[in-house]
Amino acid sequence: MRTLISLSIIVFMLIAAGCSDDTITPITPDNDICEFSIPVSENNENSSNRTLWGMWTVDFNVESMDFLSIAKGLSLQAEPSRDLSAHFNITSLIPTPGIVVNSYDPLTNIVDVDFTISNPYSFSGYDVRLIIFVDSVGHKLMNEDDWTGLYDIAQGWPINPFKAYSKQEPNRIFYAHSQRTENLHIYLPGGNQSVTFAVDASYPGNCGEPYEICNFYQDPLYDTVGASANIAITVRDWQSDTDAVNLYCPEITGVTLVPFTQIDTETWEMDLVNETGASEGDYTGFILATSANSGTLTLYDEITITVTSSGCTEQELYYDFIGCGDPIDFVFECQGWVAGGCGLPNSSNTMGCFKWGCDVGNPCGMTHPYLTTGGGEMMGSDPSCDYIFSHGTAADFNVVSPPINLPISDYSAIEFNHCNDLTAGATFYVYVSENGCTGPWTELWLSTSNGCFENTSVDISDYSGTDVMFRFRYESLNYTVGTSGLCGDNAGVVIDNISINGCFIGTLEEN
Repeated sequence: MRTLISLSIIVFMLIAAGCSDDTITPITPDNDICEFSIPVSENNENSSNRTLWGMWTVDFNVESMDFLSIAKGLSLQAEPSRDLSAHFNITSLIPTPGIVVNSYDPLTNIVDVDFTISNPYSFSGYDVRLIIFVDSVGHKLMNEDDWTGLYDIAQGWPINPFKAYSKQEPNRIFYAHSQRTENLHIYLPGGNQSVTFAVDASYPGNCGEPYEICNFYQDPLYDTVGASANIAITVRDWQSDTDAVNLYCPEITGVTLVPFTQIDTETWEMDLVNETGASEGDYTGFILATSANSGTLTLYDEITITVTSSGCTEQELYYDFIGCGDPIDFVFECQGWVAGGCGLPNSSNTMGCFKWGCDVGNPCGMTHPYLTTGGGEMMGSDPSCDYIFSHGTAADFNVVSPPINLPISDYSAIEFNHCNDLTAGATFYVYVSENGCTGPWTELWLSTSNGCFENTSVDISDYSGTDVMFRFRYESLNYTVGTSGLCGDNAGVVIDNISINGCFIGTLEEN
């Protein structure tokens, strides 16, 4: 047997007094439930078509709400809210909502209650809502539909959760001479029993602002900086003129608000980026939605964003070219890399090619053998490559990697050391192919600068979860001789210590 709470409640049929400007102010709650500051527009209730049907304070005596007492029936006494009577003007009354207690859980401090609202009048209302005020103690509606910034109370939050009524009726109409019931789960922090609530409605038609935010969707978001996930939300507006939807979750985004992109009349999406490297866990955020004809009047929705441990492991494929040397049948191949592989050119009109060479000394601190387009004559080498200092004109030298499986990753890169001694107009490229030797080969990076470069890093995260091949290319129309001494006696490019690395879910390996 459930308990009908008979209340001696002060009822205020209210219109909020006073107007304010439309500036943005931060929310800074005084309790432990919410430790963030949401940008909230100061709303002018008189500028909306909403009417406050009533405001009440009810006391839930938790000491008497045991199972036996609820089963036998329990009458609770409510006290008038004197602060509210000083804050608002009484204009008319509706019957005190019927309140039935279904259960109370002392472990969670949540009371399960049915609220019944009656409309005794000959006119209908629209978009009727029962608002539970989040006060300085921390009372909160746990199964809310959305949140509103209207009718703020002293020492409370500027936004408060509500339960919508008549959701199954056309245009959410609350018919004359009818009643509707909704189930509410209310959090009573520390068993604190005094709860303030209000009922409002739109009249003579539907509200001008968005009336519902729902259907939050999130792809997996991992716990590393730069990880991203698609998120989507449905925003409904009777006039179909929602003009802005934003996300508030700075613990993940690092900024106050991030805008959604409109996909269709009701659907909004974004690629949410974990800019802060938020760790594994659940994070509370809010969606803020406004419409073109409602000014700054905003609808809010509380969401939970889950950050998941990526489960990735740091892995690397490393090519130091130790032991590389003479070609076999004039084919330069070592550690899976092939100079002139995939049928690509590796020659000029007279001399030079990509090969593994040894020069006098170790240019830029590299340890020979290394991959070079210039010097490094080796016994038995391809005669066309036996030039220590120079290469010919119309040089187009290419070397390709073995096929590599890049597992899913949050971040991955190809890194290498290189020394450039380039003639005017020469260019050093890095390409990638997702279709083996067939290509197409997509340019990832290029250089036209001379010098020693250690740990050059090229982002390959976009190719996560694919099979790829990499290609180094040196192209020059002009004859050149290694004269700077920066790269030893080598003209063109010297490459060593190639690393393909990242944090991968799965095994990084050659195919």
